[in-house]
Amino acid sequence: MSSKDNSSLRIADHYDDMVQECATKLGYGLAGGLLAGLVMFRGGAGRIGMAAGGSGFGLGYAYAKESMRFDITKADLAARLSK
Repeated sequence: MSSKDNSSLRIADHYDDMVQECATKLGYGLAGGLLAGLVMFRGGAGRIGMAAGGSGFGLGYAYAKESMRFDITKADLAARLSK
């Protein structure tokens, strides 16, 4: 297997991990937002707002974490391929 094929597989694996992590954190954020909305608000709009905020927080956290990890992976692969 050539180094280009190996790097493509590593990037593909990274994208798979990124999608899984984003979906998981989105679910956790949604669940946390729904629970907080049920406890703190009586009306539907407040509950929906909390659920949306929790979802956004979870997705944003996962995206930031995985984006930083992907930047490190890209730099590592570029350094290895340039040798």
